[in-house]
Amino acid sequence: MHVHVHARVLAKAIALAVLADAQAPQRRTVEALRARVQVCLGHAPGEEQRPLPAPLQEQLRRLATLPTREWARLGAEDIGTWLREGFWRRMAGVRTGAPSARGARVPDDGFDEEDNDTDDDGMPAAPPRQWTARALAEAFRQWASHVTPKRWLLRSATTGPLPAWRDSDGARAGPLLATAADLAGALAISLEDLLWLAPEHAHWRERQPDGGHAMAPSHYRYRLLPKPSGGLRLLEAPRPRLAQAQRRILDLLLAPIPVHEAAHGFVRGCGVSSPDWCQVPTGYRPVS
Repeated sequence: MHVHVHARVLAKAIALAVLADAQAPQRRTVEALRARVQVCLGHAPGEEQRPLPAPLQEQLRRLATLPTREWARLGAEDIGTWLREGFWRRMAGVRTGAPSARGARVPDDGFDEEDNDTDDDGMPAAPPRQWTARALAEAFRQWASHVTPKRWLLRSATTGPLPAWRDSDGARAGPLLATAADLAGALAISLEDLLWLAPEHAHWRERQPDGGHAMAPSHYRYRLLPKPSGGLRLLEAPRPRLAQAQRRILDLLLAPIPVHEAAHGFVRGCGVSSPDWCQVPTGYRPVS
């Protein structure tokens, strides 16, 4: 179990290093990939470096031969799964968060799967260039059992597509949402509805005809649920009209903002149950 966890952590670190500076073709050569992996393993550029294992170098060589259109679709989970399992997660139909699928059908990588000629350590006797992807992955898992990544390289955050209110030259294309009326127009609701949904006096007490006071109407439904550990948990759910306005704000204004790959909270496809959430570089040994 610990061997598998070590392999997953190391494969994720190397995958991130491979993708950290892979936007341009000259950054995807074997030499460039090898240099970033060496930095991931703690070797500073320019110092004498121990050679990488031959199977890993062959894996990097095969990555360097991928066409540009494939690099544009690769993620850290794709490369990490291929390094340690020997198949492409996306092509094999394994979804994010799915358990290891070593028995899944592996798309043809151009190498013959039948290779029974092995050394004493169980690895093929032929040169690594002739190994199958599964044999290279097995060698990676064995090597990963005693190797720990020292640096985690991440891609630089990019601005992504320009927002809808910007032209291609960066100039503002739409009106500035500087007033409540501008926001109401963007949300396709009336100003009265906007002020009703988000009144300035929501935290005040309203005077009643009889002289008393009452809290302003709430646009949320409240529900108390018992917690397994004891006590109660308060759930606040927006009512339909507020939920619709919040959804438009998310889709029109917030969704175009890029999210860094290190972010896991409230990111589609990520969360506390995603595969590598508990395997961040904390300086402690991974737990199983």
